[in-house]
Amino acid sequence: MKSLSSLARALAVPAIVVLVGCSTLQSGESIVKYEKGSKPLMTTAPVSGEYALYKSTDLEPMLKVFLEQGAPLGFQQSDAGEVIAVAGDKRMPVTSNDYAWRRR
Repeated sequence: MKSLSSLARALAVPAIVVLVGCSTLQSGESIVKYEKGSKPLMTTAPVSGEYALYKSTDLEPMLKVFLEQGAPLGFQQSDAGEVIAVAGDKRMPVTSNDYAWRRR
């Protein structure tokens, strides 16, 4: 019985991650999001600090950058229709997924 209980616990963790979603396990506070098919949004860094770009399904950031308060932060659409993640003077094209900038 002990091994069955261990197996149940081992299977419960991935199930919880799927039900809760990866974004709640990503480090930091969500500042601005881009959802596939929606209009990209721009804002500014609310405070000076480290910001990280996450794909909605990833636990590790794609990009980390230090920004001063008021620096541009968010997502823009290029003239060619491509969505670009923006953080200060950094630019990174993003594919057709959901993304978020989070303050760490």
